[in-house]
Amino acid sequence: MVKQNLLKSQANLAKRYNRNWTPVPLKIGDLVYYRNHPVSHAGHKITAKLLHRWKGPFKVDKFLTPVTVRLVDPTTGKFVTWTHVSLLKLGPHLRRQACGGCRRVMRSWVFIVIRCGS
Repeated sequence: MVKQNLLKSQANLAKRYNRNWTPVPLKIGDLVYYRNHPVSHAGHKITAKLLHRWKGPFKVDKFLTPVTVRLVDPTTGKFVTWTHVSLLKLGPHLRRQACGGCRRVMRSWVFIVIRCGS
């Protein structure tokens, strides 16, 4: 009886925990941007809120785990860092809307939607 209740409770917790889980949309060879963590420095006159939020693009070289990737410089192929996928975003050429063929491009602070014809 106790074991059944524990298994039932464990299944309910797992169901709730995995409810919003989505698969990682990255593949080897994708170009991604890496989250920058800027820090202000008064001595060097650096203000964090004015620095770039994303570095890159970098190329996904391989997966260490399903959520940890190795990033390399796409031009030189040199190792940059190992990072978690939550700190990455896809490059603008890989971001797609629901149909898979439309894309939004930002030009001069105006979003232009390029339709795929579907």
